Amino acid sequence: MTDAISQDLDQFAGAYQPGALYALDNELILNWYPHRVLDQAKGGSLLELGVGHGYATRILNGHFERHVIVDGSGAVIEQFKAQNPDLSLEMVESYFETFDTEERFDTICMGFVLEHVDDPADILTRFRRFLAPGGSIFVTVPNAESMHRRAATRPGSCPTSSPSAKATCSSATSGSSRLAA
Repeated sequence: MTDAISQDLDQFAGAYQPGALYALDNELILNWYPHRVLDQAKGGSLLELGVGHGYATRILNGHFERHVIVDGSGAVIEQFKAQNPDLSLEMVESYFETFDTEERFDTICMGFVLEHVDDPADILTRFRRFLAPGGSIFVTVPNAESMHRRAATRPGSCPTSSPSAKATCSSATSGSSRLAA
């Protein structure tokens, strides 16, 4: 990945520091959904999209024979590695849209990432190729019907002129602290 591309996402690394704007919301939500995954996953290998705050990663780690994370920000990856040196996992710096591998995974976890990409359906289709036979994909996204999401999408209150403007507005109003580039 080129330095210029990585810097696009690196500018948001501060959102993953303790005390960031949505830290409490994220802690509550992000500690909940990985336990749901563990209740239903069959072990084996895990491909996780995005490390973000690392709540889910820390919970999921150790429950799979192999754990691979794809994240588009080198700064977020380095920050996570520094804060979690003892975890057993592989981190790959790549945009989801360009990630490729011959490996097939028993579990793929997309926790609060699809709202940050231009074409969520493309990501779902793309990553289905990396799913092992009999495997499962777990997807978690913010609630589009939440009160603050509905308030922010009243006519005229959210820019709709471009996909990136929509993604940024969606991210800023969804309760998620990872903003679209």
